[in-house]
Amino acid sequence: MLVYTKCQQNLGLFGIAHIVFLWEGDILLLYSLVGFPLLLFRRTTPRNLVRLILALLIVPSILVVIVFSVIETARVVPAYSAQINLAEAEVIARQAQEELLEYFPDWTIKTEAVSGSPASLILSRAFEFKPDFVVVGAQGLSSDRQIGLGSVSQKILTEAKCSVRIARVKPDAAHSRLKIMIGFDDSPGSMAAVKTVAARQWRGKPEIRLVTVTDPFFPLIPGRVLRPIPGLSEGKMKGEQKWAKMLAAKALKMLHNAGLSATLDIYDGNPRMILIQEAEKWEADLIFIGANSIQSQSRQYSLGCVASAIASRVSCSVEVVRQN
Repeated sequence: MLVYTKCQQNLGLFGIAHIVFLWEGDILLLYSLVGFPLLLFRRTTPRNLVRLILALLIVPSILVVIVFSVIETARVVPAYSAQINLAEAEVIARQAQEELLEYFPDWTIKTEAVSGSPASLILSRAFEFKPDFVVVGAQGLSSDRQIGLGSVSQKILTEAKCSVRIARVKPDAAHSRLKIMIGFDDSPGSMAAVKTVAARQWRGKPEIRLVTVTDPFFPLIPGRVLRPIPGLSEGKMKGEQKWAKMLAAKALKMLHNAGLSATLDIYDGNPRMILIQEAEKWEADLIFIGANSIQSQSRQYSLGCVASAIASRVSCSVEVVRQN
């Protein structure tokens, strides 16, 4: 035993010298380190040594087989789960198709269930199909928020090239007639919203409000304390209201020619806050608004901050209208 230990030590020292002075890839030091544990088996019988060697050869092979089996199972289970989810989606799509046909028996409705990123696939299909508008829920099944938009609906609302309706479920309202609010600022987007409402076939006669919000800015007199110029704010309000009525006359006439009665309401303040407050106070069922306001028309398909805020914060359905 002493001789064996001395040999292993010398082998280790020779390996170290070899690494330092000749080549760092020397293997003699490794032989020396591995040789020391063999001292534990110096009193083991040959038969037990054979059994140990066989175990060392067979057990790793079995472990490798088990590991690869687990890996393959892990690959198959998600694929199988995806097939089950796809089958469930097909069933849900067919149920929705049947329900829509009950309301609109003359419609041609096709269903498709696919696997992948929901927002990207819907946008891709919309680009191919070129619909007049896309309808999505405000939030998906994974969201427990009462307000706001989910990531899928937000992406579709922002990137779609057509109009998008964000559908929300409201409890049974006390009013019997459908209440529709249209955000109007005489921009091409808001006129497109008016045209969309006028062109739709509505069940019954909906109540329609055309809501316009004017600029709240008033010139101030400089001095120790800034104060509005006397009489100017009142005159400015009256002038803007008169101008807003002139701009809205065409929209009101368009709705009237379509057999729809509408009222015009003019407010002064922040358009986002006013439209959201009035929609909640009036208990609107649906809001139509152009994708871009009069101040942001540089990009045809971009989403303005007013439309984005209203689609996110109101409790009713919102249709953001883009010009085709």
